[in-house]
Amino acid sequence: MLLHVKLKFLDIHDFSFLAEVCPKELRNAFAHQSFKINADGSILLSNGRKVTQKEVCEKIVVVNELTKRAFDIIGNEEGEAE
Repeated sequence: MLLHVKLKFLDIHDFSFLAEVCPKELRNAFAHQSFKINADGSILLSNGRKVTQKEVCEKIVVVNELTKRAFDIIGNEEGEAE
């Protein structure tokens, strides 16, 4: 599925809050590998912003939970999940 189709789906179904879960600058840094990892486990983005290891872990937990809930909903609509 094309990216613009996925983004449109998220927008139509009010999932725009996902952009707040993982800020665009952090997503892009990971996608383009334009970051450095500091000795303390923090991530230094190309714009100079420092993201702590705790911040990244918290975002991962939220994304995992949201993904699980989304699949539960999709599964229920298709009669596959409980």
